Amino acid sequence: MGSALNRFNAKDRHSWPRRMLAFLGRKVDLPDDEHAWSHRTIRKYGNVDEKVAAYHRKYRTIDEGKELKYYDGVMSEQAKLVRDKGYDKIDEMTLELLEKGYRIVKSSAITPKGGNYESKTPDADNMFYEQQFNPEEFIGLYDYFGCYQNNFPDYFSEKGAFEEYAKTHDIWVVEEIETGRPVAFSTYCINDNSEDRKLYGTKDNQKLLYHDTVALDAELQGKGIGMKIMDIMDAYYLRTMGRDNINFALCTGDINSNDRGVISKGFHEKRGFGNWVEGTAPFKKWVDRFVNGVSKKYKGKSPEKPKLMVASYRNGPSI
Repeated sequence: MGSALNRFNAKDRHSWPRRMLAFLGRKVDLPDDEHAWSHRTIRKYGNVDEKVAAYHRKYRTIDEGKELKYYDGVMSEQAKLVRDKGYDKIDEMTLELLEKGYRIVKSSAITPKGGNYESKTPDADNMFYEQQFNPEEFIGLYDYFGCYQNNFPDYFSEKGAFEEYAKTHDIWVVEEIETGRPVAFSTYCINDNSEDRKLYGTKDNQKLLYHDTVALDAELQGKGIGMKIMDIMDAYYLRTMGRDNINFALCTGDINSNDRGVISKGFHEKRGFGNWVEGTAPFKKWVDRFVNGVSKKYKGKSPEKPKLMVASYRNGPSI
């Protein structure tokens, strides 16, 4: 690891948590998200039934029986080799993200915990600030960025569901330095399911690293920030776990799109994912999850735009 990260430690990893703590209890008012299609839908239609109708129109269909495709894929060996080399520039990439005004915090379950600020040898053990996320705060940002802006069909129904999830998943949150508010998240796990291992062509001597979720605030989409975040995280996992020791997989689908209606499959292909195995599911399946899940939980209203994760900072590092 280079010296750049060392130089930034004093400014960022020591002082910014303390600066954020100074704001605890202070209300941070942020403008409504004018870009989120869910907000436009709510303002225009106002109730669950019409929101579902708008959801149909988004995909130019009113047929709940329409089959939507989903895609299971893996990162190619060539892409793994190329993106693994990015680890040699991970200090530079992290600093570039910081200079753009964004930092990364992490809750670790499958990789080393960070937060060892006094170490004189920066490495995977202390590269990122370790955080113990408050369940309600993380569920709120998951629902806002994931379910409403990026159309995730799943959700956390309760605090306990998140706490169990956090035991087996690395959880990353990207924060805007100026305000401390979250702007993105991403999660990863080791999948030991034998059928999934077979589906993705995982070798006996490999772990199946599954990229479960990634979501970015609509205001930042199309600016290269999402790919920069993935450059950092892909390099981190490929080097920390060993690129030959993992089969790197994910599932995406026609239901997963950003605020401009662009499905996420192309984004993942730029990272090197492919060899897609296609499947289909009826559109009604996703609609039911949306209505009976997040929409029902928020009673037809949008979840609040995430702000500084005060309770998470009160929790402190999970080390």
